[in-house]
Amino acid sequence: MRLAAYFKLIRWKNLLLILYVQILLKFLVFNSFNIETNLSLVQFIVLLISILLITAAGYIINDIFDLKTDLINKPQKVIVTKNFSLEKAQQLYLVLNATGVILGIGLSLNIEKPSYSLIFIGTSLLLYYYSKKFKSKPLIGNLIVSFLIGFSIFI
Repeated sequence: MRLAAYFKLIRWKNLLLILYVQILLKFLVFNSFNIETNLSLVQFIVLLISILLITAAGYIINDIFDLKTDLINKPQKVIVTKNFSLEKAQQLYLVLNATGVILGIGLSLNIEKPSYSLIFIGTSLLLYYYSKKFKSKPLIGNLIVSFLIGFSIFI
């Protein structure tokens, strides 16, 4: 399996943008306005990894659920089945998602805010159900995407 196919599957450019925005917020914007965050550098890195893994998993599950439509509408851009078997994509989704959620839960416990675990679990579930059911529903689909984008900055 080519490494480039993995990067394409997880939308590496989008992940890089998320990473860039999070780093800018923490080290430039927050510092400029003297806004303190409660996370150490290591905790912040764990948060970033968790966010990126859950987001990457969200892209994969979206490709899995869109497979039939994509094979008809844009067959040249299909990644699942072209570069990956459906089973391999599902396994990668599970590994990335579970790792991201576990890191998020671990971070929540580490900062003594166990209820924050629900953020990581909820985001994971929201991405799954968005891809499965809500994406095709114009208003709710758009609201979910907008919420998740805004929330990724807030977190």
